[in-house]
Amino acid sequence: MTSTRVITPRPRTIARRLRPFAVIAAVVLAAVLVLVLLPASVRDSRPVSPENAAPNGARAVAQVLERHGVTVTSHDRAVDVLAQVRAHPDATVVVVFPFRMRSDVTSAINKLPNLVYIGTEQSYDEVFPGLWPTAEGTPSADDTAPAVSAHCAASPARAASSIASSMYGVSPNEFGDESLSRDETPARDTDSWTWCFPQENGSYGYVQSAAGADSSSFRAVIPDSGLVRNSQITEHGHGALMLNVLGRTDRVVWYLASEEDSMKATPTTDPPWLNPLVVLAGCSLVIFGLARGRRLGALVPEDLPAQVPASETVIGKGRLLRKNRAWDHAATALRRDYAMRFARFLGVNPRGSGDELRRALEHRGVDPARLDDLLWGPSPQSERQLVDLASRLADLEKEICHD
Repeated sequence: MTSTRVITPRPRTIARRLRPFAVIAAVVLAAVLVLVLLPASVRDSRPVSPENAAPNGARAVAQVLERHGVTVTSHDRAVDVLAQVRAHPDATVVVVFPFRMRSDVTSAINKLPNLVYIGTEQSYDEVFPGLWPTAEGTPSADDTAPAVSAHCAASPARAASSIASSMYGVSPNEFGDESLSRDETPARDTDSWTWCFPQENGSYGYVQSAAGADSSSFRAVIPDSGLVRNSQITEHGHGALMLNVLGRTDRVVWYLASEEDSMKATPTTDPPWLNPLVVLAGCSLVIFGLARGRRLGALVPEDLPAQVPASETVIGKGRLLRKNRAWDHAATALRRDYAMRFARFLGVNPRGSGDELRRALEHRGVDPARLDDLLWGPSPQSERQLVDLASRLADLEKEICHD
């Protein structure tokens, strides 16, 4: 009778086998904890986003508004913005970088009762008749930009008192026609707007509808997005201006405009958990491969089973150069080979400088101009020129070696 022997794995063996899976489980758990506990503001890097805590974000304004009882929601789709306004008709809609909006989005957004544009626009005339963007001068550093006073009766501007001067602004005049100067271009609809913070370039740093901040329909333009960013919000009266413009209602709908968004668009972006999941799966595969993979050791050189004649290698390389029309590479190899043969025949160090070979060839009576053309001249641009170069090098070799 044949006996059967059962071998029970030792605990150490079981632990060694389960080690890769334990490492993968630890990585998965750590990634889940990071995704759950990491604040959204850290992951958001979009400029002027209310969830971006970086210097180019607007998280500081959003947090102060929330402390004053204002609800701030951020959206990157216009249809979501309109849904928020339908649910909260008195909400203030903030459009960041309006020049990125498509025409259908612009038409829909313009119908909203409370609208604030942040960032310069290519043309305000279709949305806000009588406003024209300007961008003249050079940007100033945050700590060197001079302050400009309000010089208007708008309550948000009077509360701010002053803001930093900027190259971006809004003007009542259109300067697009080069045939007209600023003085010749007539102002349009200036009575419909309140112009605040006049700047040196003739533009204004803040404009709002003349009806005022207490009316049911409110329009405002802040052409320089730097005023709302975290890096500049504490300078001058930037914070007071933003709080009085955006905090006039109990809800702010923040729209980050993009060229891809439209009124008929459906969410095409991947879910936020997809990219971390892909990275996590890749890391897990790498860890599993390192833990369970067989280490093959160093590479061992082996002889080929068949010998390849050197002539076939040379012919193959020549055909490859000819197929790719690499006349310059072929000429370089040809000149280098002839130069080394000349050096060995004349007793010159083949690894030496070209000047040593030149002097040796000139001592043999070779014309210097001929040397420059054959060994150091321009590269051939065709097969005919390459063949001619090879023929002349062969003639030079005959003269030197068989003289």
